[in-house]
Amino acid sequence: MARLSAREIQIMELVCKGHSLKPIAERIGISHHTARSHFDTIRLKLHAHTRASVAAAYMRLRIQGEISDIEVAYAHRDAILEVTKRKGVSDDDG
Repeated sequence: MARLSAREIQIMELVCKGHSLKPIAERIGISHHTARSHFDTIRLKLHAHTRASVAAAYMRLRIQGEISDIEVAYAHRDAILEVTKRKGVSDDDG
């Protein structure tokens, strides 16, 4: 299996929590088209066809330790930093 990127991990975490792609895209500051593209790449990497089978494959990887809690935390951190940068907020604003 090809490794999932930080963005793909972030999207999968939200998919597994029941979010659809449009709200995910809005939440993490990307277009719906980009979210769909990431999800399609995830489907290919996980060799899964349905949303449910993608979520099941992802959760299996999490349980088996192939995707660690640290990778998930970094994925969320990186996304927060990216959105913050895009909105023009600096560390000094805090």
